[in-house]
Amino acid sequence: MLKRLFSKTAWATLSLFLALTACTPEPKRPVDPPAQDSLPVAGDWIRIAHTADPDNLHPFNSRNAPASYIKENIHLSLATYNSQTLTSEPTLVTAPAKISPDGLSFSFEMRPEARWDDGSPITGRDFAFSLKCILHPLVDAAHIRVLYDYIEDVKLDPSNPRSFTVVTDKPFFQAELMMADFNVISRAFYDSSDALSKYTVSDFMTRAEEIAADPTMATFAERFNSESYARDPQFIYGSGPYKLESWAPGENVTLVRKKDWWGDQLRGRGEAFQGYAEKLIFKTIKDRSTLPAVARNGEIDVTMDFTVDDFAAAKDDLQGTIAKNYNFHTPATYNFVYLGFNCKPGTTRKPLLEDARVRQAIAHLVDVQGIIDNIYHGTGNHQLGPISPLKTNEYDASLKGYRLDVEQAKKLLDEAGWVDSDADGVRDKVLRGKKIKLDIEVLVSSANDIGVQILRMVADKALQAGVVITTNSIDFNAMSSRLRDHDFDMALNGFASNMQPTDLAQIWATESWTGGGSNFFGFGNATTDSLIAQIRQTPSAEARKPLYNRFQQLWLEQMPMVVLIAPQARILIHKRFHNALPSVIRPGYKAYTFWVPKKDQKFK
Repeated sequence: MLKRLFSKTAWATLSLFLALTACTPEPKRPVDPPAQDSLPVAGDWIRIAHTADPDNLHPFNSRNAPASYIKENIHLSLATYNSQTLTSEPTLVTAPAKISPDGLSFSFEMRPEARWDDGSPITGRDFAFSLKCILHPLVDAAHIRVLYDYIEDVKLDPSNPRSFTVVTDKPFFQAELMMADFNVISRAFYDSSDALSKYTVSDFMTRAEEIAADPTMATFAERFNSESYARDPQFIYGSGPYKLESWAPGENVTLVRKKDWWGDQLRGRGEAFQGYAEKLIFKTIKDRSTLPAVARNGEIDVTMDFTVDDFAAAKDDLQGTIAKNYNFHTPATYNFVYLGFNCKPGTTRKPLLEDARVRQAIAHLVDVQGIIDNIYHGTGNHQLGPISPLKTNEYDASLKGYRLDVEQAKKLLDEAGWVDSDADGVRDKVLRGKKIKLDIEVLVSSANDIGVQILRMVADKALQAGVVITTNSIDFNAMSSRLRDHDFDMALNGFASNMQPTDLAQIWATESWTGGGSNFFGFGNATTDSLIAQIRQTPSAEARKPLYNRFQQLWLEQMPMVVLIAPQARILIHKRFHNALPSVIRPGYKAYTFWVPKKDQKFK
C-alpha cells in the first residue's frame, strides 16, 4: 500500500468518482504497441483529463482522487510500488528496512543522492517531522492519522543524519508498508522556526491534548493548514520530479519538470526515477459527455473518465478518430462502487436509517445484478462486502447477499415500524416526537452519469415498497465535504483499495467516524473494533482469514452500504506515448513513465 498505490495502504482515503472505473470488454483487435525504436528521451507534454478539480494539493490534508494523482508527481515516500511488477522499490531510502528480531523496530537510511530543491540532503529529521505533522492533533489529517497509531517513536542516529529507526509499540501486519507510504516533506521549508522540535514523535502519540493546548502548536497548525500550503505554487514543495507551476481552478493544474532533479542520476534503478515529460497538465472537464469530442479534437492525451457507453462506442468504431489515435485499456481494480447509508445521523438530520432493518430493506430494493448487466455491460466483479473478491485469502466467498426482493423489503420495513399511516403511498413513522416520511435524499456527483442511471433504477423499485428516493446531484468536492460532515442520508460513491493486505481501520473503525475521519457512515461497535485491532496485530495471513470472515459477516448484518460492483478501469492513452502501460495500481497508469520520440513530440 504505497501512496503510489493510491492512498495509505488498504483504503483510499479519497472517495472515487463513482463511475470512473467501469468498463466494457477488450476490443477484438490488440492494443497498438508503440515501436521501440529508440531509448527514452525527455520532452513533450501530457494532458490528462479529470472530471473534478483536486480538493487541494496539501501534502497530507487532501482527500480526493485527482489530488492523489497529481501529488504523486510532486512528493515522494520512502518506497514506491512498481506499476508493472507490483513489487516495492526503495525510493528515498537505500533499501528496505532492517527489522529487529522482535519485529518492533524498523531501521532505514535515506539515499545519499536524495536532495531537496535547494541542494540540502533529505534526512531522518525530515521523516520524523513529516510524521509529527500527520500526528499533530490540530492538523487536518484525521483521515490518515488513525493509520499510524502503532508507532511509538522515531529515533535519529546522531552519527548519521540520513539514518533513523521507527519504533512501534505493538505488532502490525502492515507496519513497514505504512511507514514507507506517506509523503516525506522538508522540515526546513515547512517549519523554518523549528517549532515541532519542541516535541518528539512519542509526545505526539501520548500528549495530544497538551500539544493541542500549546499556543505555539496552534500557530504552526493554523499556518500549515492554510490555503497557501494547499494551492500556492510557492508553498507546495516536494522531492519528486515535478513542481506546481500553476493552478487555474475549474480549468487545469500544470506541473513542470524540475531541471537537474536528483533522481535523474538513478535512472534505471526504480520506476520512480523517471519523469520524461516536460509538463503534466491535469485538465478539469466536468461534463463527461464532452470528452469524446475533446479527444477527437486532440485536446487531451489521457483520460479514465469516458462514460461506459462512450468508451464502448469509441472502441467499436475502428475507423474513428479516437480509435486511430488512442489505445484502450481496461485493467482490473481493487475499487468498488457503493450506495452508502448514514447509520448515525445525529441531531442534524432525520434518523431515517438508524435501524439496520431499514438499511437491509433498501438493500433488497437494489437490483445489483441488473446494474452490473445493464449499466456496466456485465464487466467487473460482484462484491458483497468491504473486501475485494480478488483477495482470496481475505474475502469470505460464503457470504449471502441481499437479493432483489420487494416483498422482503416490505416485511423488514413493517418490522421496523415504518408504515403508510395516511395511505399516500409513502411509509412514515413518528421519530423524535414528529411524524416523518421515508423520503431519502441520495447524494451523487454531478459528473457521474452512471450514478443517475443507477439511482433511477433504485428509485423505481423503492417506490414499490413505499420508499421515496430523491437524487441530489451536486459537485463532487461539495459531496465529499458533506460526507465528511455526516450531512447526508445516502450517497452513491466509491472507494479504492489495492492488492496489499486490507487494513480496515481507516474506513470502518469507530474512531474514524469523528474528527474528519473516513468512516462517513457511523458504522461499528466494540466487537468490530476488536476484530479490526486483532487483524492489524496478526502477522499470519492464514490466522487473519477467520477474523476477516467474522468482520464481513457482522458488516453485512449491519449493512452500512450496498456494494454495487468492483469494476474495471477504462483508460484512453494517446498512441504517441511509449511505455504507456496499464496497471492495477491506481489510477491505472503512471504518466511519469511515458515518453515520446523526438520526431513525434507534439509540444517542443
